[in-house]
Amino acid sequence: MRAVRRVIEDGCRWRADAYGMLMYVLNHAYEWRSLRLMRDRYRGEFDASIAEEEAVFEALAGLDAVVREELVDDDPEVRAMACLLLGSISGQPELDAELVRMLFDAETDDLLRGCAAESLVRLGADGAEFLGDPAAAVRQRLAWFYTRWPQGPRVKFLDDALHERISILLREHAPLDWKILAEEV
Repeated sequence: MRAVRRVIEDGCRWRADAYGMLMYVLNHAYEWRSLRLMRDRYRGEFDASIAEEEAVFEALAGLDAVVREELVDDDPEVRAMACLLLGSISGQPELDAELVRMLFDAETDDLLRGCAAESLVRLGADGAEFLGDPAAAVRQRLAWFYTRWPQGPRVKFLDDALHERISILLREHAPLDWKILAEEV
């Protein structure tokens, strides 16, 4: 973690990949946390995962200041990954939500707008407004976020209308059936 952080702080040109690696490690730590929360009793079984999670968050302390600067990078992939990482490690959620919101409103790249919308939801914004976005990439990103690993199913915490909207969005762009495509060729 410290080595990846150093790479980011030194301005490596593969920052988006480094952000992706940090997101993977964070998601792994969150997954262990969710597994621990599902247990009724604690018997010392998770001491190693607790220590690992604490080490991850200690290594990332203060990195949000560096990530904020990446929101204005020329590369849209770096901006998208910076949004996602900032949504997970923010030390000042109100300030970061305002910055990411400005990026979301000014951006024309739909995939980046989807990442910014997910980051805003992670920072505490209401996701309902983004589920009605005209861009399919934004709607799909949020529908995925509410229903998929590693954050766990958030749909059970939503009202029925929003739950139904997410279900419709997930059916909107179903994965392609490769057998049908092969027959057409």
